[in-house]
Amino acid sequence: NEGKRVFLTCYNKMIGDWMQKYLEPYKDKITVTHLHGYLFNLSKGFDYDTSQSDKQEFYTTYLPMLMRDFFNMGLQKKFDKLIIDEGQDLIRKEYLDLFDSMLIDGLCNGNWEIYGDFERQAIYAQLQKKEMLDLIKAVCHFSNHVLKINCRNTKQIGEETSLISGFEKPPFLSDYLEGMPVEYHFYNNDNQLIEMVENQLSGLLRNKLPFNELILLSPRKFENSIVSSLRTIPVKEIKTSRQLFQEEGFFGFTTIQAFKGMESNYVVITDIEDLESDIAKSLIYVGMSRAKYRLIVFISESARSQYYQILSRKLN
Repeated sequence: NEGKRVFLTCYNKMIGDWMQKYLEPYKDKITVTHLHGYLFNLSKGFDYDTSQSDKQEFYTTYLPMLMRDFFNMGLQKKFDKLIIDEGQDLIRKEYLDLFDSMLIDGLCNGNWEIYGDFERQAIYAQLQKKEMLDLIKAVCHFSNHVLKINCRNTKQIGEETSLISGFEKPPFLSDYLEGMPVEYHFYNNDNQLIEMVENQLSGLLRNKLPFNELILLSPRKFENSIVSSLRTIPVKEIKTSRQLFQEEGFFGFTTIQAFKGMESNYVVITDIEDLESDIAKSLIYVGMSRAKYRLIVFISESARSQYYQILSRKLN
């Protein structure tokens, strides 16, 4: 209402698309997009080294620095406020330099907010939490606030997510919405897993669960996941947030990584073969915490002993 220009961004394409759809009525005042897509679209029409576009550094270094120079030279209009989600994946020197150039009065004196989960959701981060905060401190002073209330998960899902992903106690305060227990199922081989997943999904369909109320997640890509081999259940890989809300006669599938920041009433996680490594703990945390009301996890029999070790911590 003040006529100011706001830039709302994140790392993940799917959540960027979702926020854009949700805030579409305000598109004249708020630019909503995932950061890399915004930078790529902004660079169209400019003469730059296109040979770099197939390299990871193109998005993490080359484009941010190119667009920083454009903003500094006045070729792009600056914003009155920046709101950055998934900050744990976007706090690095190149991005901070870019944000500083995009904001009226810069990061030191401008209006900005960064939201992030630095404990288990920093699956793309190259720095530790302290290193990220030190980078910001080198630019400006800022206030630090901890959001502790879990507004998404039931008590059971929240507590189990914390337990399985390695927290000694939940890093949040639950709103104590009671729900169903988290279901864990162990499989010996792919054929058994296929049968178990199909039986679960068939039961949910018999109970009239709408297709778009559930998402299938895996740490693997679709072609490498057991989900691609389901015989009796229609499944389709989801690539945009708009597909999540459409009732089209199939269950959606995406990787855990791509679904970071999103949520679904029902979540089924497959292809879990490790519960001990740091990356496994981060992925299982991200995956399990996507579920609002019901969560079903399929774990390889080879990881059962790891599960029992985790369970012993709960009993103690």
